[in-house]
Amino acid sequence: MKTPLLAVGMCGLLSATLAIGCGGDDDEAPPANGSAGAAGASAGSGGAKAGTGGATAGSGGTSAGSGGTSAGSGGASAGSGGATAGSGGTAAGSGGATAGSGGATAGSGGATAGSGGATAGSGGAAAGSGSGGAGAGGAAAGSGGAGGAPPVDFSCVPVTGADPKPTSTTVTFDFYVTDYGTKKPIEGYVLKACKKDDAACATPLDTKTSDATGKVTFAVTVDAAGPGFDGYIDATDPLQTKYYPTLYAWGNHAAVGQLAGGATWSVSVFPTGLFSAATAIGGVTVEKANGHGHVLHVTRDCAWLAASGVSVAASAGADAAKTVTRYTAGSGLSQTATVTSESGASFVFNLLAGVATIDAQVPSNQGAPNLLLGGVTVPVRQDVLTVTSWYPKPIPTL
Repeated sequence: MKTPLLAVGMCGLLSATLAIGCGGDDDEAPPANGSAGAAGASAGSGGAKAGTGGATAGSGGTSAGSGGTSAGSGGASAGSGGATAGSGGTAAGSGGATAGSGGATAGSGGATAGSGGATAGSGGAAAGSGSGGAGAGGAAAGSGGAGGAPPVDFSCVPVTGADPKPTSTTVTFDFYVTDYGTKKPIEGYVLKACKKDDAACATPLDTKTSDATGKVTFAVTVDAAGPGFDGYIDATDPLQTKYYPTLYAWGNHAAVGQLAGGATWSVSVFPTGLFSAATAIGGVTVEKANGHGHVLHVTRDCAWLAASGVSVAASAGADAAKTVTRYTAGSGLSQTATVTSESGASFVFNLLAGVATIDAQVPSNQGAPNLLLGGVTVPVRQDVLTVTSWYPKPIPTL
């Protein structure tokens, strides 16, 4: 299975949870911009797929994503009387949940269980110190346990030292395009590799058409003394009218070759109706045909896992009267959240066309005194969604 280390996999209406299943075969193609962490797991509709040491969920069970917990369509509930974990803590079902003293924390703001574990009422889940067991319809966790995903790690910030340079004047890398709604690969999608200062991609560096697996292999000429390929991929194929036009922009680290460990770069394009439904849930009035575009930004930590508890803002390219920021929460966009959930994803809508800089920081109320992480500068086109990520350090390459 390809590991989409640089992707943000989202399903349902807009859950933006890492590598969460969308009802398709997880081996067919990587979901856009997302990855499953070493202790992570994801629950699809009625099922689960676990990362190393991760949790697996039965129908109606829970799953532990990178940095927190997330639920498949069956919800994050443990049995008929069990406990459910919301973004801010633990709530008890009719049978109630009790926690031992001084236990482990599951994700940012998640549920906590004592060293002897949490116990639930009739039909509920009982979590030991390193594992979990569930009643009817519940979840069972392997080593690492339900909610056992590692905490957000920004210990490497600020990162010192230079990024690796390309070993050749030609940078070659694979790139995948998938349907956001079905998670299926899209064949016949024209993708272009573009210079970062060529806003219209008038002179592409390379142009390829995706194969049956949704894959293209780009070969881009770069300056061997420079950073590598730090441009963007144009996925605005005018023949693909069912999809919302999308760009994938490299963030603060350039591509210097194929990624290590079978990881890939990829983007999922939204069916236009799904994009409209998601913004409606988020209470966003999307500016159309008047010089505004949008950015989907994912923050990752020192282990390249999605980071919760991060706030973002546009320091350049914002329209003071129209730009709005939304964070993912559960299966949609929250109208009240002020920091990222375990997905690490945030949307900045209605930016001025041109270029925008999105800055990320950890606010003081998240345990650090306004830890400034850094920013990414990306192209913004009218009525186009630009997808990008911020990483503390480069992704390992072959």
